[in-house]
Amino acid sequence: MLARVRLLGFLTDLGKEFKRRQMDVHLQSLRLYYLAVKNGFAKNSNHRVELHWSEELTITWMRTLRIAPFERDFPVRARGGGCLRCKSKETSHSSLFTDVSFPGGSRMRCERCGGIWIELDQRPS
Repeated sequence: MLARVRLLGFLTDLGKEFKRRQMDVHLQSLRLYYLAVKNGFAKNSNHRVELHWSEELTITWMRTLRIAPFERDFPVRARGGGCLRCKSKETSHSSLFTDVSFPGGSRMRCERCGGIWIELDQRPS
């Protein structure tokens, strides 16, 4: 479990990125979660609040949107490039799916091997 101060820092960083990408629905949920954590309403083992946001979801989004210190957790691949872990000739495209889409790209998953990667609409500047 993260220290509350560190989690609040991560939530702030993720909020800035959601705002930059105009992900308003996500930002509203994140703000509620932030207030709950900040005001001590999320004191259980994983800072869970029943608004469908958690420490785990925060970290997953930070990994997906490549926010420090998680910016290198998921590899970035060319759009439609397939799963490099399985080698594309062994993997049918039916085993690949979009886990989540966000403004600027998507997080992809290989059902066969569990590989996860990011496909960006364009390379980050």
